[in-house]
Amino acid sequence: EWLQWLHSAETIAVHGASLVQQNVFIAPEKRSEVVTKLESMRLEKALEVLDRHLANREYLLQSGFSAVDTAVGYSVHLGFEMHDVKGLRHLEAYYQRCSNRAAFTKTFGT
Repeated sequence: EWLQWLHSAETIAVHGASLVQQNVFIAPEKRSEVVTKLESMRLEKALEVLDRHLANREYLLQSGFSAVDTAVGYSVHLGFEMHDVKGLRHLEAYYQRCSNRAAFTKTFGT
C-alpha cells in the first residue's frame, strides 16, 4: 500500500505540473485549452480517488502519517494551487492536517 501511494503521488504531480506549464511557463497565446481541460479532468479524477480513500482515515496508511503522506501531500498542494477542489471534503481535511504540520509550515512559510 505504501508503494501504491508513492506512485500515486507522482501521477498527481504530473497532472499538476502540466497545468503549471500551461498556466505559468507557456505564453498566453500559445497555451492549449484542450491540454488544460484534459489535465484538469485527470487531476480531478486522481484527487477523487484520494478523497474516497480518506473517508475513514486521517492519513493514507492505517499506521498514521508516513513518507507517502509527504509525497502525496506535496502533490495535493500543487493540485490545490492549480485546480478548484471544492467538494472533496475528506481530501480538504487531509490537506489541512498535512499543512498544519510543523515541517510543512516551516517549508512553505505559512
